Amino acid sequence: MVIALVVSVPILGFGFPGEGVHIGDAVLSPFAEFSAEHDSNVLLSPTNKETDVFTELEAGLQLHYEPGYFTLDGRAFALSRRYTRYGSMGFENAGEQMTFMTGSRDVASVSISESYRQINDYDRSTYYGDTLNPESQNLSLAYDESIRVRRTLEDVGVNLGRQLTDKTDVSLGFNYGAQNYDSNRLFNVESLVAQGGISYRVTDKSSIMLAGQYGMEDNASFAKDSTFVAIQGGVDTKSTDKMTLKASAGVERYSRDATVSYNQSVSDFQGSIYTGPRQSDEQVLTLNLAATWIATDKITLEASGLTGIESAQQYVNTLNQIAVATANAVYQVSDSITMALTGSYREDKYLDPVIEDNIQYNRVDNRIAGLIRADYRQPTEFLSIFIEAGLEKATSTVPDFNYDQLRIGLGISARY
Repeated sequence: MVIALVVSVPILGFGFPGEGVHIGDAVLSPFAEFSAEHDSNVLLSPTNKETDVFTELEAGLQLHYEPGYFTLDGRAFALSRRYTRYGSMGFENAGEQMTFMTGSRDVASVSISESYRQINDYDRSTYYGDTLNPESQNLSLAYDESIRVRRTLEDVGVNLGRQLTDKTDVSLGFNYGAQNYDSNRLFNVESLVAQGGISYRVTDKSSIMLAGQYGMEDNASFAKDSTFVAIQGGVDTKSTDKMTLKASAGVERYSRDATVSYNQSVSDFQGSIYTGPRQSDEQVLTLNLAATWIATDKITLEASGLTGIESAQQYVNTLNQIAVATANAVYQVSDSITMALTGSYREDKYLDPVIEDNIQYNRVDNRIAGLIRADYRQPTEFLSIFIEAGLEKATSTVPDFNYDQLRIGLGISARY
């Protein structure tokens, strides 16, 4: 008698380079990138500009899993940077991010996202309030923290959506975020945000929407947790198959304990503290814009921007009003060559006086940046070579924070 034993195992398949490793419904894509970059002002000094060259190696794994009733996307990476002259500025970073989505618009949808990442330079991940999430997000500088120091960023978000009628949708979301700094000149911040919205389709391609948000923020330099409330109304339109626009405007109110509490984190703070009066409540107008235009088969244009208010990490019990905007253009020169151009602007207006070198300032920072990049990819998309140049100029009412910087880089990346 012959006994047959059948064991069900996932089908393992190695696609062509650039197509990933297929394991059943999952696709794993290992990747690696090496680059060298020249920095014209590595210390971000207004006068004493020091140049340096650094090399950077990043490797990781991307995951896409879609069995039919949900999708799961993930990415994990490790990065090492080494400087030629300023060796002490070198660092190692690591991080991961995951997004889970299930459901459909006509029933209910659920999305869960989380990320953990260590950052020393720019944070090029999508800002949690951004509604655009363009493919060229990695070329944008606008949503980056203006403080370039070692920090750990954590985010967890849950979003629920449901169709009430043929024309009405509702959504509810929760987000936790944390910024932890490896510096005694900066204060850690945690936030918890709940938001809800409703949209009504006026036409097949246009909707009006109303959204509200309530949040709590724990800044280590504040005596108590702060709260903020925001409400926005706007439009979401897709005038053609190639053009989309989402724009909203509203108001945000931030409430805090205006007293300066000399707790342990403040007593360890290596900086001067403004002890004058502060307002308990601040109210600002808010704007949010996201637009995409596929001008031709080869040209895609994107624009986004937002305004808001947040607590400052480098000053005790201080608020910061921000405005950021970015514009991206991507030109597919040929099947193997892509050109990209981005411009970005950020303003930081501190709503309380600050102390620097024992001098009191009403600090306002403006930062303009531009980046141009060219990528050459093999037809298999396994290997690509890129060259990029970025120029950044910062002006501030505090003279020590004025600087300009030029970076020119060359790199190669591989993906299975």
